[in-house]
Amino acid sequence: MEIVNVRIDERLIHGQVAALWTNKLGITRIVVVNNEIIKDQIQKMALKIATPVGVKLSILSVDTAVNNLKINKYEKDKILLITKGPKAIFEVISKGIDIK
Repeated sequence: MEIVNVRIDERLIHGQVAALWTNKLGITRIVVVNNEIIKDQIQKMALKIATPVGVKLSILSVDTAVNNLKINKYEKDKILLITKGPKAIFEVISKGIDIK
């Protein structure tokens, strides 16, 4: 598992992320970390639709994201980690995920 890029973007997945960054960085999985979106089926569906073909998507709470990253659940993936704001990234780092 390699966290290739971390992006803070209120829009989460949109054209620039979908078309440019996933291709340029060779991303195989997008991990959206947000404690509110995991409860919103409409937003989750919109994110799934916006995800490029061939790229896996995980929409996770902070705690689930940290757990999955710690156990190396995505060991073969090149990950783009996206959050709406810096708080979620701070929480991920505070809970032991090393982001370089």
